[in-house]
Amino acid sequence: MSIHTEETIRSRAYELWEHAGRPDGHDKEFWAEAERELSDQSELDRSAENADTRRPPVQAGLPIH
Repeated sequence: MSIHTEETIRSRAYELWEHAGRPDGHDKEFWAEAERELSDQSELDRSAENADTRRPPVQAGLPIH
């Protein structure tokens, strides 16, 4: 799990809060959702970095041997 700065989480939580219509009393839920989203994105980024890059690229329309 990647560690995100408090400012990054705060910024995403604010975006979520605004998108939801700025409801009162749900700050913890928006904070948790922002943390989850950022964590999920970090995991996807790491998966892409760790992908096996030794396989040759597949070209559309060409048979694979």
